Amino acid sequence: MDFDEMAARLYANSTSRPEAGQPTAAAAPPAVSTKAGEIDVNKAEAALYGKPQFGVDGLDTTYAATQRAMISASVEQLGLEPGEAQAASTEWAGRFRQAGIASDVATGLTSVATGVLSGAIKVDPLAWKNAARAEMATEFGANADAALAAAREMVAADPPLQAWLQETGLGDHPRVVKAVARAAWAQWKAGKLRT
Repeated sequence: MDFDEMAARLYANSTSRPEAGQPTAAAAPPAVSTKAGEIDVNKAEAALYGKPQFGVDGLDTTYAATQRAMISASVEQLGLEPGEAQAASTEWAGRFRQAGIASDVATGLTSVATGVLSGAIKVDPLAWKNAARAEMATEFGANADAALAAAREMVAADPPLQAWLQETGLGDHPRVVKAVARAAWAQWKAGKLRT
């Protein structure tokens, strides 16, 4: 599709493009079609609204890199069977999606979790809590306490996650706290959390 075709789709049947700063007429929604080169509205809607799409490998397309890293680390460092590792990665991809945690952040959290679970990273609750407080103050400023309360509320809504974070000590890790707080703060601002 060339530029003129895209412009025609975006600006409906208008033959002229609007000047910068000028209002545009509402664009017509894309036609539903399965022809090559056409927009698949169902796929676009699913991607936009967070419904998982799965590739031929069975991995969530948004979190595939995270899942691959998790499967590899689980098999190589934690000794899980590949099928067991893939099932766990699918569960975590769902949790990351539900929480609104970006895939690159999820991959970083996976790395931290694997390090802790394999013993490569030693749990240091006091140092982690102090580092997390400093990161929260930097990230959220005067809203740090409110963001932390939102994070606690979000985690409390998922008792198995809450228990796992407490058992492993990962609930105090600064990267985990910051990632969950960011996601919870966004949910709070969207009116999805009470805090």
